[in-house]
Amino acid sequence: EELEDRYGPVPVLVENLMATAELRVMLKGLKARELTQKGTRLYLSFEHTEGRTPSESVVQKALAMAKKEPKRYRVMPEGKFVLFMTQDEQPIEAARYVLKELLKG
Repeated sequence: EELEDRYGPVPVLVENLMATAELRVMLKGLKARELTQKGTRLYLSFEHTEGRTPSESVVQKALAMAKKEPKRYRVMPEGKFVLFMTQDEQPIEAARYVLKELLKG
């Protein structure tokens, strides 16, 4: 909002860049390795190395989300958390929502 007040309408490219930076900060807070999209699925992969494992609260939150909405979320054995998006859902907004929920722990 401050950028728009100061410089006028923000180009979509700049909005996407800022959203990507925000997602990277959240991924770091979760100790996640990567966030990828394949079609209507988002995959959140976690590190499983010394000092880079997700906290117990993040794991529990992911499991709780998958249990509550099994058609929307899934936890895979290899340490991936999967979000099944709807056709009209925006990936950046969906990722932002999920990452914020997981960070709440």
